[in-house]
Amino acid sequence: MTNPVPDYGYDSADAAHAASYLWPRLRKIIESLDLRECNVFEIGSGNGAIAAEIERIGLTVTGIDPSETGVSQASVTASRNSFFVRSIDDDLSLEFGKFPLVLSLEVLEHCYSPARFMRVGSELLETNGFEVLKFYRVGRIPPLAKSMIVVARKKLDTS
Repeated sequence: MTNPVPDYGYDSADAAHAASYLWPRLRKIIESLDLRECNVFEIGSGNGAIAAEIERIGLTVTGIDPSETGVSQASVTASRNSFFVRSIDDDLSLEFGKFPLVLSLEVLEHCYSPARFMRVGSELLETNGFEVLKFYRVGRIPPLAKSMIVVARKKLDTS
């Protein structure tokens, strides 16, 4: 699919300031799920800074981002992680399969279609898998209330 999103323009794989508050909380969430040696899917992996932290605790990340420079920077520093220039408009579950954990940090507020974004996350989840979202500035939520919204949802077996 043609990428309609302008490139973000990452110039390094160094963690941005957001990693200082995102990673500690995310690490606690991941550790509480007791996942071992699994592959995690990250929607909006940017330059791979968070994926690098996840790799350090023994998990592998498959990440997508519409930013070619982000994917390029992420790929340089990754040893086991894989990154691809894709968006939520691509058929991600067909291409990549399903995962026990899907992450998306500060991405929802950049999406043209939040409903599509939420559907794609669910499509990527294995049964009994978890999705962790962190977003801000969505809709009419007051600014102070929306600064650190973290949602974890589990895809249940409904058969």
